Amino acid sequence: MRTLILLITLLFVGCGTNNESSAKTPTTQENINLETTTVASTETNLDGQELLALVNIERENGAMCGDTYYPPVAPLEYNYDLERSATLKSEDLATSGIFSHEGSKTESDATRNSKMLSFIPLIRNFYGSYSVAGENLAMGYDTPEALVKAWMKSPGHCQNIMRASYKEFGADMQYPNGSKYEKYTTTHFASK
Repeated sequence: MRTLILLITLLFVGCGTNNESSAKTPTTQENINLETTTVASTETNLDGQELLALVNIERENGAMCGDTYYPPVAPLEYNYDLERSATLKSEDLATSGIFSHEGSKTESDATRNSKMLSFIPLIRNFYGSYSVAGENLAMGYDTPEALVKAWMKSPGHCQNIMRASYKEFGADMQYPNGSKYEKYTTTHFASK
């Protein structure tokens, strides 16, 4: 069976320069609806620490992301709050079959009532206030090694991995039952 591979990346940065948007923490969590989120049966077997180790090797070595060289940067630390936000995103992707940074806006999307990109309220809900945050998504990769290799070939994903302002990382992969794609992976990057 041919594996469908699709990569999307998006960066949401709180510094407010160039084409980046400011990240302002809301005073309430009205955009997250965890009580009524419907998720199909899924399972995960991704070792987030293993994926982080591979990402940190890339950060340690420096990388060409498209036409831009990124020098070596400090390693990321694993954050279980970011893993929780990544898990909800992967579950939404797996349940809905809609592959998007905006979320599915279906019953499986905890951020369906938000007007923001779905990872922003998820990260805020679990991680709290942040100065910078980003998301890498992928579907169809069987191993963390293949996934990181593909991300490093994609300029936007590579830039997220190499961004020195990110200090923490969380990841999740879902194997949906009955979905048209085999695996959905979400990584969330952030700094306080």
